[in-house]
Amino acid sequence: WQSVRRQSPQRGGRAAMMGSVDGRAVQLSSNRSPGPGRRSPVGRVVQSVAIEDDETSDEDEDEEEERPAAAAAGGGGDDFFAGPPPLDSSLIGTPLAPSLLAASLAAPLPPPVTPQEDGAEDGEPTEEDRQEMFRMRLNVINEIIDTERGYVEDLGIIINVFLFPVRTMDLLPEADVKALFSNIEDVEPIHKELLSRLQDKFDTRKQGGGAAHDVVIADILQRFFHYFKLYSVYAADHERSIALLDELKVKPKYKDFANFLKKCVRSNRCRGQNLHSYLIKPIQRLCKYPLLL
Repeated sequence: WQSVRRQSPQRGGRAAMMGSVDGRAVQLSSNRSPGPGRRSPVGRVVQSVAIEDDETSDEDEDEEEERPAAAAAGGGGDDFFAGPPPLDSSLIGTPLAPSLLAASLAAPLPPPVTPQEDGAEDGEPTEEDRQEMFRMRLNVINEIIDTERGYVEDLGIIINVFLFPVRTMDLLPEADVKALFSNIEDVEPIHKELLSRLQDKFDTRKQGGGAAHDVVIADILQRFFHYFKLYSVYAADHERSIALLDELKVKPKYKDFANFLKKCVRSNRCRGQNLHSYLIKPIQRLCKYPLLL
């Protein structure tokens, strides 16, 4: 307490006592002494502050006693004051045990369960199963050859029905013809030869008395797939080719070209398909080989 005794100019003889409690300014003033049995304002303030300090110190002591007990019990205490648990020196250098997931992944897989039918021993396929596999393999071989034949016909339509007449009748400039059909003339001979090799090997196997499902065509496909790199040029030009086709059909300058395309669609050889449909076929065929195999 720091007190300053001052004289009030309005009311002489009045004494003022200034002080602070917990940072708050307090002004106590009195112009008379307290009577018997009465306590002065200063005494009342000092006593109330002293009582509050005693209660606060008691609460702090109770909290100090409760924190170690709560920490030892493992919960309920203030985490801010709780220190880290003591380190067990015996665990230093001890490798951690693997998790259950890692242990299950590292465990060897159980042997596959093979259903055994009547007449089958040690999981070997029955004669009925083998015949079914032979039938399915023969169907795949026939589908590869038949779809290859249809694709070669589509390539012939693109070249013989569309490309050659457009170039011969001079319906478009040569630059537009190349941009429209890209390198389709380089792609067609590859598939003609591929179809010929597949068909010859299949026919030779059948004529030799062997089973048709035993014919091996993987060596032929592997040899010709190397030439499929030419499709990178065709695929790169395809989007521009379609955009150019749409542009040329609406230009009055190339009205004869637009009329020619309409005649082709009505022809029996095109089977009602337009040039758009045929130009996308090489892209579609290339994507079908992984599905067929």
